[in-house]
Amino acid sequence: MIKVGSARIDENGNISGGRAGDQTKKEVATEPYYSHPKGWYMLRAKDGEIAKKIGQAMREGCSNDNIGYSQSDRYGVITNLKVYGRIAKIAVKTNADCSSLVRACCIQAGIQVGDFNTASEVSVLERTGAFHKAVVVTPSTKLQVGDILVTRSKGHTVIVTESDSKSEDKPKPQAGGKSKKNLEEVAREVIAGKWGNNPERKDKLIKAGYIPAEVQAIVNKLMK
Repeated sequence: MIKVGSARIDENGNISGGRAGDQTKKEVATEPYYSHPKGWYMLRAKDGEIAKKIGQAMREGCSNDNIGYSQSDRYGVITNLKVYGRIAKIAVKTNADCSSLVRACCIQAGIQVGDFNTASEVSVLERTGAFHKAVVVTPSTKLQVGDILVTRSKGHTVIVTESDSKSEDKPKPQAGGKSKKNLEEVAREVIAGKWGNNPERKDKLIKAGYIPAEVQAIVNKLMK
């Protein structure tokens, strides 16, 4: 199943004025891909590794309940990314809107990009030189992890966090020929103390390509 992640709406169903942080766990979250009534443009990073980092950054944002939605303080995620160095590490309650979260994901992936909203997003991202020219998404478009989708007129923007591509889903060998472990295996290692204690454990998980919140959720399940 193709999934996309984004900052959507605050805890009151409004676009501004919401409390900092994700009060409902749905303000910033993933969901199944859908066709938007306004249609989508798709921007794909020229470097496949950069694309994966963009997708990873959005997954981190959707897993970090410290990040909520509000247009009135949309730059909070950018400010705190500079402080903490990574979206997964943001440890204070803050907010984003759909475009500022996409911008944060690009910055974490190493793309230096200035401010934009959904009306200017395509032109601003194309000017970075890091993306192929935007194309219109059709039913035959094969979406990949890290693809940035933005409505064809001012509206919304999301990032593909999971795709149907079997080649993308297959674990990639890491340095030394080792493959990435599944989350349950990592969770059992956490329980056994092999990853140390926080904050060291959190840093190790992130560096190894895991989202600490996802691992912790499985740890909690196994410990019940």
